[in-house]
Amino acid sequence: MMLNLYAVLGVSEIATANTIADAIDTAEQQGEFSSKVLQSARFYLLQADKRTEYNRALSRARAEAVRWALV
Repeated sequence: MMLNLYAVLGVSEIATANTIADAIDTAEQQGEFSSKVLQSARFYLLQADKRTEYNRALSRARAEAVRWALV
């Protein structure tokens, strides 16, 4: 299953870029997650085009997980 960066940061999938940036900064200051996770969050969630791609991939991963759960 794909890592849900929104869940990791504790923000909604409809959160603004500013809210996400604040959550990343807070997580970074608290040393909660690896720098790789936070770099991924910055890359995928703070750029509109990358965020759209990420959301599509997350949706596909969820659908796949549901299919496996029904088998």
